[in-house]
Amino acid sequence: MSASACALLLVALAARQPLAGLILLSPFLRVKHRLAPAAGLLRFAKKYQSRPVAPELATIYYDRRPLHGVHQLNRLCRQVRRLAGQVTAPALLVNGTGDQTVRIDSSLELFHLLPSRHKVFHLYGPEVGHTLTAADNPRRPELYTLIQQFLRIWAPPQQDSNAPLET
Repeated sequence: MSASACALLLVALAARQPLAGLILLSPFLRVKHRLAPAAGLLRFAKKYQSRPVAPELATIYYDRRPLHGVHQLNRLCRQVRRLAGQVTAPALLVNGTGDQTVRIDSSLELFHLLPSRHKVFHLYGPEVGHTLTAADNPRRPELYTLIQQFLRIWAPPQQDSNAPLET
């Protein structure tokens, strides 16, 4: 499962139980493909959307997408849109304008739906695509620094496992 789909699941989870914080990589509420909204109907006529994928991208992009899976992703997006207003945990949302998979405006929409007082939306330029943690992302070291900074500020302190327990 992609980090972006996991970001949606994390938002849905945070609406149901308190979390210390959220780091959402390439989150979205809509994908870019113009037929994605119709996947619910199209899945009955065609099982897969096939497309050529360059060999160097084969490890991060599918050459065949199951339309039933796209339909389920659309359902999850609708659910997250409804639940986002219940999430108050600190949140870091990160996208790149070079993303050819999701609509960046929908990421910003998700950011605005989150009522957390402590949230950050970070947008990299066109050199950064959908898979933010991929080795070919020229901003990957900056991404990791951004995440570390967020964790330093919002992560609860770790208890030393060797320290004696207070009674």
